[in-house]
Amino acid sequence: MTNFSSIGDLSRSFHTRLANVTMKSRVDTLTQEVSSGLKSDIARSLSGDLSRINHLQTRLAQLDTYDQNIATVEGRLSGMQAATETIQNLLSSLAPTFLSEANSASPETLALRVSAANEDFNTVIRALNTEVAGKFVFAGARTDVKPLSSRDDIQSALLTEVAGLTTMDDILAAVDNWFDGPAGSGGFMDTAYHGSASPIGQVPVTDTQLAGNGATSSSAAFRDVLKGFAIISLVAAAPGTYSIDETRDLLQGAAERLHSGNFALTNLRADIGVSEQAVARAKTQNTSERATLTINRGAIISADPYETALALKEAETGMQNIFALTARLSKLKLTDYL
Repeated sequence: MTNFSSIGDLSRSFHTRLANVTMKSRVDTLTQEVSSGLKSDIARSLSGDLSRINHLQTRLAQLDTYDQNIATVEGRLSGMQAATETIQNLLSSLAPTFLSEANSASPETLALRVSAANEDFNTVIRALNTEVAGKFVFAGARTDVKPLSSRDDIQSALLTEVAGLTTMDDILAAVDNWFDGPAGSGGFMDTAYHGSASPIGQVPVTDTQLAGNGATSSSAAFRDVLKGFAIISLVAAAPGTYSIDETRDLLQGAAERLHSGNFALTNLRADIGVSEQAVARAKTQNTSERATLTINRGAIISADPYETALALKEAETGMQNIFALTARLSKLKLTDYL
């Protein structure tokens, strides 16, 4: 007796469909790996040990956070540097001019200088109200608040402060006291500065480094500058109130404060520059580390292009064979078999 086994039509159909689905899934997987260059099943390729790839991913995410902090600090420092440069460019010509002309220029020349400097006061205030990405850079921790009042508001407050004073020394002292008084004294910190008395905190840009600069519109360097412009603004606001000698005394006082402020701004800009350099170094360090980590991660998750392409070719051939076999079986007839 001859023994043989056979597969029924229903069973053959099931096996054919199963082979078709399996091979199609294989082709799809390999096609995805070829197009993306990445392994489709990383866990399987690592035999289930994901500790290394997880470490790399965690570190890269941490570098992403540092990059965001760096971008924020870079913008802030750039805005601060641009603002202080604007102010110092004014002072570089204005302070020497008033120092040399306050006691020698004609009343008409002084009047023109005062008018122009009073307009420059607006420029200084706009610079100290600099905003970057919706945040005021000189407002301390209250970055959502414009730090300084307008020139006219400061001028009005000081006119009230010096009302009734008869000597120029008293007026200059009153301006100094108004700007230098602590919060609660009714001066600058209460009526003209609206930011935070606390500087904005530094942020981490590497594992061991914090970056930022805490200068505010109430910093000593800026107050000296504001004093000088405020004194000039008082002269501009009350033409004819002061004699030419009194005007010269006030402008001399203003020039001294502008000169002092200019020197202090040089130091402040240097501090900001140091912060910018530190951020640039951190950015370079993080970029280098990111490149190394990315290469290491790529070595783990990347699919070998040659092996993947070869496997895809074999899978496509297998798929074509299944199609050919299915087409052949579908044409079988009983008469052909007999």
